[in-house]
Amino acid sequence: MQSQTLPVFVINLARSADRMAEVRASAPDAGVTLIRVDAVDGRTVPAGDWVDVDVPEFHRQNGRKLLPGEYGCYRSHILALETFCETGEPYGVIIEDDVLLDARFPGRVRSIIEAYPELDVVKLVNHRAVGFIHHVSTAEGDDLGRTAFGPQGSAAAYLVSRDAAQRLVVALRTMQLPRDVALERYWSSGINLLTVQSNVLEFSSFRSQTNISVDHENTKFPKWRRLPTAYARTCDHIGRFFHALTGPEGRPVTPFQPAGGHYGRHSAAALIAGIAILLFISPIWWESDLYRFVGLALVSWALVIYYAKDAASGNRILIGYGGLLCLAWALYAAARFGLDLMLHPENGAGSAEGIFMLSIAYPTFGYALWRFCRYPFAVVVAVVVISLGALIASTDYAALSEGVLATTFAHNNTIHAANASGFMLIFAVCFADHLFARPDLGGKIRPVLLVVAAATGALAFINILGLESKGVWLALAVALPVLILGMVFRDWRQASKISGRTIFLVLVLVLGVGIGISQFGHALLNKAGGTTLVALTMLDKVLHGQGLLAVMNEMSSSPDVPGSAQQRLILWTNAASIWLESPWFGAGIGWRSIWQERQASFGLGYDIFHNGYIEILVRYGLFGLAAYAAMLGFAVRKVYLAARLKLVGASAFNCYLTALVYFLVSNLSNSNIRLAIGESYLWFAVGFGFYCAYLLQENGIERPKTLI
Repeated sequence: MQSQTLPVFVINLARSADRMAEVRASAPDAGVTLIRVDAVDGRTVPAGDWVDVDVPEFHRQNGRKLLPGEYGCYRSHILALETFCETGEPYGVIIEDDVLLDARFPGRVRSIIEAYPELDVVKLVNHRAVGFIHHVSTAEGDDLGRTAFGPQGSAAAYLVSRDAAQRLVVALRTMQLPRDVALERYWSSGINLLTVQSNVLEFSSFRSQTNISVDHENTKFPKWRRLPTAYARTCDHIGRFFHALTGPEGRPVTPFQPAGGHYGRHSAAALIAGIAILLFISPIWWESDLYRFVGLALVSWALVIYYAKDAASGNRILIGYGGLLCLAWALYAAARFGLDLMLHPENGAGSAEGIFMLSIAYPTFGYALWRFCRYPFAVVVAVVVISLGALIASTDYAALSEGVLATTFAHNNTIHAANASGFMLIFAVCFADHLFARPDLGGKIRPVLLVVAAATGALAFINILGLESKGVWLALAVALPVLILGMVFRDWRQASKISGRTIFLVLVLVLGVGIGISQFGHALLNKAGGTTLVALTMLDKVLHGQGLLAVMNEMSSSPDVPGSAQQRLILWTNAASIWLESPWFGAGIGWRSIWQERQASFGLGYDIFHNGYIEILVRYGLFGLAAYAAMLGFAVRKVYLAARLKLVGASAFNCYLTALVYFLVSNLSNSNIRLAIGESYLWFAVGFGFYCAYLLQENGIERPKTLI
């Protein structure tokens, strides 16, 4: 510090000389320089003369009238900050005149500065510290951190740097909230604020004789007028909770700062975006088409903001060749559909061709994530918490206890429910992996979230076993080793050894799978044994030179093939025969006419092939399959690069890759791309790839040549 003593700015009304005298009497003999700041007496200033105050906004956010004493307090703190800035000192302490100093005070403040030199503001007193998340300790034994719940109350004493004071004067110039609440809202002001867990200073006896009226009850508006207040406070609670988890630097796990600045600094915009993302992925909890409307709304919102703000100001986002591919494929699919519809108008309704045109939204959906998702960790936490709640509510406990096939009410059938549980299992394991890598999640937050992740993963796995979907079992049998190998590869790349967290998670996974197999082994064998034998027999025949289609045709008529496997073989054989008539570009929607003509010969009334790849091949041939492979390849590469450069977490890439492998394998036995779960997943997966591409652009890593 420049001076030998610590400057302490005491906010004091001229008529309260006794308060100032008590503060002076409590000050240590050395180490502190008291500077009195003549406070503004709000009771003597007519409301018509108030300056820099937004009274309507104060009413909206607080649900009551603004008190004159509150106005005076707010202006006094601004005056104190301005007075501090004029001194040129690097750090200062601002207190109100009902706070007492003591002999330890100068040393404790200097210890805070030494422990956390990059500080902006540290609150030295508060009324409550609920959900305290520890970030750093000082040599004097003070714990600094943030609280997950609030407000904490009181702006009676805080340490502030000169740079932060200058920014606070600008950011909080206009009064919209009481001073203590406004100071705490670091997620809005951009100030890096921490608080002490236990007060550094004590209050004097004058605390009970406040100069600000506290009779708030008589100033409150009717309940119906306080609805905007409830909304604003809900947003604040969410902003506080999730910013408390992001670390003392105040940035989310994934850095996010669009070139044109955040859209909507208020938590309201982030809250809406977060809820929209959760609704978009909601098919894993409740199967419906809601995600389509939410996805289109997000894309529309993003386009409006892009052309109104970013493009207009010259901050153009570039979609690159990956974006061109998505747009070109959507236009091709639309043109193909239009042409086929003219030739086969009877096949238009119910053909589900619209899902193959949704790639037009992928680049802009990624832009929406990049532009609006200010709290990615918050969304991830919500996903796991909601998943646990959904699993608890939808699990068929009676069937599981009796060892019979479980039922589901949240999804159209048990296969879909099992598929959703597989995604939730992968998310839970990867979330736990991420939590182990977050030492900044102090206090009780990390243990609680780990318990939530463990419970979600365990219940999802139990549901997968009880719902008896062979396709999901196969997909997990492939995906979980990928997950483990991904964690091992990450550790080896970072430290040339396998970390303790990876060993622990692998042991938990192996133990969980072992317990599940021991409890459900008989059902697993009965359900999957015959199908596994059929698959191995087919593989043997193909390896010995027989054609795959011929083998499928042969096995589909064999009495030794289980019923469900036989039905799929019949579907695949007949669908493949249609594809082979137009192998490169498929049959378009004309496949429906051919299918209906041949349905009588094999006696199955399905219009879904129970294989996502055949769905594409029949319609668009190898050309269509290659287009989707290219889109997913583009997305995987961008996510990998973003993770390698630490723009997203390594656990995020591992989760992304594992979920993709799970999705691709599960498509072998189900038409997931035509289900709500699969369609929303594919949309999100490619969109997230564009999100990472925009992060790379933002950080100057890549600069494509194609505008959005």
